[in-house]
Amino acid sequence: MLEYRVLGPLEVRCEGSPVLITAPKVKTLLLALLLRPNEVVPADHLMEAIWPDHVPDSAHKLVQVYVSQLRAALGADAIETVGQGYRVDVAATGLDAQRFDRMRADGRRALSDGNPELALALARRALALWRGPALADVAYEAFASAEAARLDELRLDCAGDELDAELALGRHEEVVPALRRLCTENPLRERSWERLALALYRCDRQSEALDALAVGRRTLLEGLGLEPGKGLQQLELAILNQNPSLHASTPNLSATLHLPAPSSALIGRLDELEQLRHLVQRDDVRLVTISGAGGSGKTRVALELARSSGAAFGNGAAFVELASVQDPTLVLASIARELGVTETSAETPADALARWLQSRDLLLVLDNIEHVIESAPDVARLVQLAPRLTIVATSRRVLHVSGEHVYPLAPLPIGDAIRLFSERATAR
Repeated sequence: MLEYRVLGPLEVRCEGSPVLITAPKVKTLLLALLLRPNEVVPADHLMEAIWPDHVPDSAHKLVQVYVSQLRAALGADAIETVGQGYRVDVAATGLDAQRFDRMRADGRRALSDGNPELALALARRALALWRGPALADVAYEAFASAEAARLDELRLDCAGDELDAELALGRHEEVVPALRRLCTENPLRERSWERLALALYRCDRQSEALDALAVGRRTLLEGLGLEPGKGLQQLELAILNQNPSLHASTPNLSATLHLPAPSSALIGRLDELEQLRHLVQRDDVRLVTISGAGGSGKTRVALELARSSGAAFGNGAAFVELASVQDPTLVLASIARELGVTETSAETPADALARWLQSRDLLLVLDNIEHVIESAPDVARLVQLAPRLTIVATSRRVLHVSGEHVYPLAPLPIGDAIRLFSERATAR
């Protein structure tokens, strides 16, 4: 799959490997197409983007040449000629700006639905897509400036959403420095001053909270010539009256899913672990199989992955050992039992598990699934039913199910293998 990244300088990747597009005019052509993904962009519009000051007589021919160069780099089907225009084919998860928009909107819905853990995880994932100013290569060009400004504004909104989720989780002391920085860097955003004042008030710093509102009011008046809006005024009155509604409610945190303690140190595998971390945090990756021979360290790597990546998921990570399950038809029931899921009288364990997972943002590790590999289609179906579930399975065999990303774990180098053997022998 082709992945286009415009939240920063243009990057293009094909199945994870970079595709180099260096010619400035070819790059501009691709960016002009990516501003309207999967839509026909008239050739005249592309020419104006490439030559904003003066369109040469040879422009039509040159656009055809540039499109041919892009097709050579991206694949013949990446850009389609339609009438007097062109269309770039972008997969549902192929453009980082669209992924950002979706995650930001999902995070806001999660917060309004009373799930600040999920809201926080989604905001952080959305912000992690950014590598610099939007459309950095062409941000000041007439054809791209409005969209670049819109995306940069949404980035600031998302940073605010992240802090709203932190406040909803009762982390007011931790977010004060970030809120001060946000107010300094973007002093004309009224909502930032409100958040700062609220956080300070919840830290029992009422005087500082009122000072922050006063500075915000003065900044807005001097910068925009406007009095603050109702939100800031009402917050000031509530602080002066010490309104009980200002105090943080106790968040309804999900139950902690405990991970087993590792039985040995992690030997080697740091590069593999880093690659797997990036893989499971991609929103287009939902099912990863760590495959390898017995004794290669799949379980240890998967456990370390769960321990180090759980914080990126709103409901953390869970680890389920399947080696003791003999009947493939009981796999979903075993997972439900390990996760503490209880079914109603009208539900099967599988139905209860699907319902429980639907509202969670979870990294679920299933260890030794090769013993019950016939259950693989049922496991794959879980990621279809639960939109924020990511499954990592360890197996000596590939699952061969839809959506599977196979990560082969090669044998350890001889030096690391000897260290691992010695540790295991000592442990016995």
